[in-house]
Amino acid sequence: MLVSPEQLGKEVRCAGCQGRLSIPLPDASAKLSTRPSAQSPREFQQDSRDLLAPRQGNHSVSSDASELKSARPSSSNQLVWILGILGGGGCLITCLVIVGVFFFIRNSEMPSLDGLKEVAQKPIFNKPNLKQAREGFETRLRQGNRWDHDDRPTAPPHPIQLVKYQSPAGPMSAYLARPVGKRPVGDQERQPAIIWIFGGFDNGIDRTAWVPQPSANDQSARSFRENGVVMMYPSFRGGNNNPGRVEGFMGEVDDVLAAADYLAEQDFVDPDRIYLGGHSTGGTLVLLTAASSDRFRACFAFGPVDDVSGYGNDLPFTRLDPNELRLRNPIEWLHALERPVFAIEGERGNAYSLKLIEQANANRNLHCYIVRNTDHFGILAPATKLIARKVSQDNGPTCNIQIKASELQSLFPD
Repeated sequence: MLVSPEQLGKEVRCAGCQGRLSIPLPDASAKLSTRPSAQSPREFQQDSRDLLAPRQGNHSVSSDASELKSARPSSSNQLVWILGILGGGGCLITCLVIVGVFFFIRNSEMPSLDGLKEVAQKPIFNKPNLKQAREGFETRLRQGNRWDHDDRPTAPPHPIQLVKYQSPAGPMSAYLARPVGKRPVGDQERQPAIIWIFGGFDNGIDRTAWVPQPSANDQSARSFRENGVVMMYPSFRGGNNNPGRVEGFMGEVDDVLAAADYLAEQDFVDPDRIYLGGHSTGGTLVLLTAASSDRFRACFAFGPVDDVSGYGNDLPFTRLDPNELRLRNPIEWLHALERPVFAIEGERGNAYSLKLIEQANANRNLHCYIVRNTDHFGILAPATKLIARKVSQDNGPTCNIQIKASELQSLFPD
């Protein structure tokens, strides 16, 4: 039934059933919708903003255009945030660097700037040998004692003895190996002897001196005593519960020379036929000792380095004074070698270091050999066997040992 506006609030008769009906007035609060069925572009944009607005609970929070703009960071605000983050990171890195420098200076026992300038200008290369250049020089060791070892040397089996020799730092332990089946102590004939220095950084000696090793890595150099040569394996300051501290190629030179004095005092050793040999760091120490003294008839350095800075954190001394390295680098002191020195290495070992030594050398007493088909350890057993035979036959008033490169290479054929 259709109702006209005039019939609102009145009683009318139904046209179908002839009954009377009351037509109510509309609610005053009610509103008729005038929104068209299709949205205009502006209305669509407003609805989109509503969708982007944040929600609180289950209710949508309306946002006008200005609120939406403030809710989104502008490009300038983004730049401020980025610069703030970078600035904070830079401050953190700066603080870490400052703390690192503080601890470095503290642990390095940094001398004064005037002291550094003085030692840097001190002439050391106008000395005839390394020993004289080191006179009056005091090395500065890093804090801590991780380089020192308090383990006592293992008691060796017969005929090797554990002995003590006196060095400037105090009494040091050493193994002394007399050749088996040779004449007893007190006999008139004296024997040649060699000091053999193990590799490593702990200045110690151990069972390597007598425990059988594979030929590919036999660091005992046992061929010398098997060829009638007395062998001494010394430990040095800071190692094997010895007095002093590990100095890394400095005071150890004095210890080696003290070991030679001990050998010369033994009545079964020919004091004019004392040799020196060593492997790896021991080979480096051989070169430095040979540059410090003409005490040895000949020296054999296996796998030395030209510059000890390559040993990195294994070195126990500070490097703020440039002379710390200069007085330890063999390549700086090749001119001071007064007796025959034979430096030998396999091509797969420290060959690059030996090549640099060879290129820098102008001393006829130094002979360098890089052997193919072997490495830092494999060179030892065959080469020491060859050299031991030559030492046992070196009976003249001066050293007559000669080594040909072809002899060494024949031990490792292609």
